Amino acid sequence: MKERVRIVIACAGSKVNGAGYWTTDEGKKVRFVARPGEAQTESDVICARPDDTDEHSGKTWRALLRDYNRRWRGKGDNGRGLLPAYRLYSKSIYRDLVDKYGVERVFILSAGWGLIRSDFLTPQYNITFASGTVCSRRKQSEWYDDCNEMPDSPGEKIYLFAGLAYHTLFCRLIQGKGRERIVFYRSQEVPSCPGCRTKHYATNGRTNWHYLCARDFMNGKITG
Repeated sequence: MKERVRIVIACAGSKVNGAGYWTTDEGKKVRFVARPGEAQTESDVICARPDDTDEHSGKTWRALLRDYNRRWRGKGDNGRGLLPAYRLYSKSIYRDLVDKYGVERVFILSAGWGLIRSDFLTPQYNITFASGTVCSRRKQSEWYDDCNEMPDSPGEKIYLFAGLAYHTLFCRLIQGKGRERIVFYRSQEVPSCPGCRTKHYATNGRTNWHYLCARDFMNGKITG
């Protein structure tokens, strides 16, 4: 019997050209960042954190996006033309993983939105745990009402492909999920990942090494 797995891969800073933004009912574009006060402002653009409140609806932007996804999954309504997460990022590995495992088994670990299924309709955003601009950098200590779309998945293995900066969020959101949780890493020192098994990935690459790791796993060159 083929092993049933769930794949989790960290988000990416580079987005495809033409990816949609969240827009207000008045037509203003919302630019999601970690520190709105540090972002350059424009008259027709609102800079906000996902958990800031939309003054018109009284809901957070995250709650509005969750509602939007529920309507889309139920009725196919995508009036704002947002892309599913696996098509939002420019790297091909996201689409390749979905082609192999299916949208219901591939998840994105996003610094902005949390643990979302690969088909979660996701607007343009600029939030990261990795190095970046001042307005985009999310600190580990900052509270976010992160989404968690991972099902309990009893009896299944859950694999993470991500840099060290994303391990804390993963370990928090993945508690109690799956039969086993495997975290690949490339550093010399074994990372602390409570409740998970760690697996070293030997590579000379430093930047975006987890893309190579995910591809090697997908192609059967490495196992967990």
